[in-house]
Amino acid sequence: MYAIFTFHSIDDKGSVISYSPRHFALLLEVLAEKNIPVLDLDTLLAPGTRHGVAITFDDGMHSVYRQALPVLRDYGVPAHLFLATGAVDSATPWPPDALDGHTFEMLNWDEIGALHTARVAIECHTRTHPDMRTLSNAQMQEECEQADDLIGKRNRILVTGSVSPQALDAFSQAGWVVRERIDPYRKEKEAEAAQTAPLRGM
Repeated sequence: MYAIFTFHSIDDKGSVISYSPRHFALLLEVLAEKNIPVLDLDTLLAPGTRHGVAITFDDGMHSVYRQALPVLRDYGVPAHLFLATGAVDSATPWPPDALDGHTFEMLNWDEIGALHTARVAIECHTRTHPDMRTLSNAQMQEECEQADDLIGKRNRILVTGSVSPQALDAFSQAGWVVRERIDPYRKEKEAEAAQTAPLRGM
């Protein structure tokens, strides 16, 4: 098996983004029984990996801490939380316009810190969770960078475009996790640079 399991809320509400705690625990039990490894995304997506799954959660519902984390700890497996940082610690039920009649309690920063400590990687899912189709490229980049910066400050994760081996070692010794910020237009920029390189040499 080679798959990424994506969840939102682990609850019994029956909403379109709900997955029951019982079925989540059963999933982890079956994966363990079948000797299917649960990997982090970097490992799963690395060249040569042909067998395994990854577990991800979107948005940042409190149920990830309350319901999913105990199961993840029981099986000793990693996961990823793609966090909409603007909803953290919110006193307003999320989403504001309700989803098929349901709203959700969101995580606070202490719970996010506990998840991070328990091998749940905290990743960017924008700041305000906008409809990205309505944003300019600059607005999309701002959404992601603001979320990255806040996640880094809260969880000692340095998100950067590039870092030297010496700096990486220094940050690691200081207890920071260094993650590369991916430019969504990097491939296009590299292709453009390759095309213009012969012209610059003329």
